[in-house]
Amino acid sequence: MYRKIAIILIWLMMARAPTFALNDDIDFNEYLRYLQTVNKFDINLDEQKLKREYRSIKDKPCDQREQDENYLYIEPICLFHNKLPEIQFTDAVDLIRDRISSFNDIYDNTATESFKYDGTTPIYHDKLAFDFLALQNSQAHKAIATFHSIENDRIKIPKYIIAQILADSFTFYVSYNDTSMRRGCTLRNYTIGLHSLDRLFLYPGEMLNFNRHITWLDYCTWTGPQHLRFYSWVCWSASQLFRVSLLAPHITVTQRHGHSERWSLYYGNDITGDDATIYEMNKQLEIRNDNDRWLYFRVIQGEGYDYLVAISPYKTRNWVQIQRERETRLRTNLTKTVYDIYTNKPVETPIQFPTRYTRQNYTRN
Repeated sequence: MYRKIAIILIWLMMARAPTFALNDDIDFNEYLRYLQTVNKFDINLDEQKLKREYRSIKDKPCDQREQDENYLYIEPICLFHNKLPEIQFTDAVDLIRDRISSFNDIYDNTATESFKYDGTTPIYHDKLAFDFLALQNSQAHKAIATFHSIENDRIKIPKYIIAQILADSFTFYVSYNDTSMRRGCTLRNYTIGLHSLDRLFLYPGEMLNFNRHITWLDYCTWTGPQHLRFYSWVCWSASQLFRVSLLAPHITVTQRHGHSERWSLYYGNDITGDDATIYEMNKQLEIRNDNDRWLYFRVIQGEGYDYLVAISPYKTRNWVQIQRERETRLRTNLTKTVYDIYTNKPVETPIQFPTRYTRQNYTRN
């Protein structure tokens, strides 16, 4: 590694000697270290020399010459021009899913009076993609990419890194649920309902009726009626879907009902008005995608928590304001307002979701 960095530094500071015919496959981690080292040294590049060398390779085709199960082998100049191999949107999401540790911003479950949401960014177990993106357009990277292109090197880059770079242009809407106090049938039925949403597409104009969607799955039925469409505690998953729908500007919630009692152990003591209950086809949760692009849902499960994530294949042009207006100890109005991200003006009529509880219930099930 250090020999090649030394070659690069000499090449940057001097007239180029005859070509080093190395023709190496450079591991992306190593390539990034080269880049960070050259950038850190803050070398005074010979701009005229770099321009001359860059002109000799700038029109090199961005060929994806080879791939295997986990890696792509690409021309280094393609990384500088951001001409990356194509990965299908869903494949990109699936590649990054297990690399996500958390998110920068999620649905605010606390009793705040209002909050703003314009999508979020995944936090990955490693920072390689973000470290690269921070230096992608730097002069140091132009020099590094030019050098390796002249040497006919290829960059051996993990597919998940390409997916993370591509995902920087996606929008993520995320709701979190703490499952640490759930157990037995309550946990099982919640999990069945939530995981029914994993890999779900919501296409433009499509309606999702959650009651129908989760009918006749393999529920824990307890000792009560044995022929219901679904059973208690799937409402946690309905509530998580409702919250994600509030965050996504172009999802319209066409039907939603709050619980008659506030299940404080599971939803919290504070009356936030963002739970959703469903029962047979009497109380329904129904949402519609009013955008011209699809949404793709994934579930990320950890030890004692679950994320429900809706992903859009482009950066949003809108942001959402969620307001909570408490009327009494057990009554609240939740309002969703969608704004234009550039003008900060509302783009549609605010939608209200009133919630009226009869009491707070502290029972553990």
